[in-house]
Amino acid sequence: MRMDQGLAWMLAFLLAGTGCSGFYWWANYVASEEHAKLISLGSEPTPVPSAAPQKSDHEGKPEAHVANDTHDAVTEAEKPAAAKINAALPSAWGYQGSQGPRYWSRLDPAYLDCGAARGQSPVDLDNTKLDQKLTPIIFSYRDSNLVTTLRGQELLATVSGNNYVEIEGDRFNLHSISIHTPSEHHLQSVPYELELQLNHRSPSGELAVLAIFVAAGNRSEDLELLLSSLPKGDGDEREIAAFPLMKLLPKKKTYFHYKGSMTTPPCTGNVAWFVFTTSLEAASRDIERAVRLVINNSRSMQKSAGRPITRSNR
Repeated sequence: MRMDQGLAWMLAFLLAGTGCSGFYWWANYVASEEHAKLISLGSEPTPVPSAAPQKSDHEGKPEAHVANDTHDAVTEAEKPAAAKINAALPSAWGYQGSQGPRYWSRLDPAYLDCGAARGQSPVDLDNTKLDQKLTPIIFSYRDSNLVTTLRGQELLATVSGNNYVEIEGDRFNLHSISIHTPSEHHLQSVPYELELQLNHRSPSGELAVLAIFVAAGNRSEDLELLLSSLPKGDGDEREIAAFPLMKLLPKKKTYFHYKGSMTTPPCTGNVAWFVFTTSLEAASRDIERAVRLVINNSRSMQKSAGRPITRSNR
């Protein structure tokens, strides 16, 4: 049975007089009331199963994870809730409840592209076609300092130094690495436990993202170094000196390619995506560090809407 705040305070003082902690009781009462309000507004996080042990084969696919927000229509009653929660939380967008992906386009006019029916990412890498014209990506990566940060549920490692790739003669400079769990892209409808996205920008402002699937399996010293240096909470930063960037790449560098968008607001379009066909492996305990930190920071699957998804053979 609910009670007004005045009666609750009186009970708190009575409990204090009997040797109990009235304030502790009151704090728990208020917390439970606020928790109930948040649930009613749709902000309760949706748990994601932890990563299960996988096959050691690099080409193997993991078990499916529970998908996050879908593209269900937003009702009129839900709109005020989205604005209210947005004003109360430190980040302008998130992955659960009324700040989840299906609401992004309504949270800010700058995020309108997030609601586009076409041209968005991530997508399911299915029905791909071999394209003999796709050329190998040329890498100019060196050991560089990283700073990992957590902003809301956006897990990012900024990269210092002069690192770049050449794609069909065009140069793209590496500036950051995004970490998503479970993977945002799916391979024939199945997600991996984790996805690394290496974010690049050309001098003219064009965007290219190189994505790498990570499956639970054999231990990787380099991925262990990265995942053990994640921030401890929102706003925290951790530094890694002289990280070997080339060790993040699979030995076989064939890739899937398509045109899409950034997977976080403002969902900028016309992004060239290159998703490696071969996954990396990391120990389950290392992947769990990211899982526990962000719970689930993957955007829901977007429609390919007739976009060609090709793959290279070299």
